Amino acid sequence: MREQRPDIFISEAVDAFMRAVMEVLPGGEILMALLYGSAAYGTFLSRLSPVRILLVLDGSLEERLAAFPTRVSLIMQKYRIEATVLTETEFLDPAGQLCCEYADMKAVGRLLHGEDLLDRVKTDPGTCTERFIDRLRQSIISLRQLALQSEGRRRALADRFGRWCEKQPALHRGLLYRKDPGLVGTLMEMPQAEQLLLLESQYALDRGGLDGIYEFLDRPAPGTIDTGQLMGLHTAYSRLLEALRQEGS
Repeated sequence: MREQRPDIFISEAVDAFMRAVMEVLPGGEILMALLYGSAAYGTFLSRLSPVRILLVLDGSLEERLAAFPTRVSLIMQKYRIEATVLTETEFLDPAGQLCCEYADMKAVGRLLHGEDLLDRVKTDPGTCTERFIDRLRQSIISLRQLALQSEGRRRALADRFGRWCEKQPALHRGLLYRKDPGLVGTLMEMPQAEQLLLLESQYALDRGGLDGIYEFLDRPAPGTIDTGQLMGLHTAYSRLLEALRQEGS
């Protein structure tokens, strides 16, 4: 069955999820609810992309999560919602798990409820570099897995590649922010081609090495994926990884 237009799907997902959560938790217990990722930026892929929502809650998470009804789970499954739930202390931790996503949240995130807490986060450059290295390693491993499957069923390969691709713009914005925190206020307005040129310049990458990601996001056609394209991305990501390792050494 064909999925609704992305903007309608995302709007319905957010409305249904927030209504269900607000029925369980008083408004004051939700310190911040934020939509981020491809659903906020505009690179959302129908049938594939998740709707990413961050919830920062006050008090004990065990008690809050235990109170969530079955309806919340069904809504999350129906709309592919990935909800990250954190306490305020966890969210504000400078060495926290979300330091790679911070720039994306700051640049493109949409506040759904509560207070914008992003300005209170103080990221730790050293820890974030290690997080980015881990993310790049994971991306490289995924590209190798995709290359091994490149001669298989085209639709299945396109779905797996699409899920990989839709995560990458947030990673790229995070890498740009890591080099120049002053960019965070302009990333939403900066054309994608300009972001790529800047990323290539900052990390000494070959021109056009990452273009395949954004070409696929614009036109997700199964026939456009081949082993050469995947290994070209593997080379670009390996160089990114090496650049971060050298900076961290």
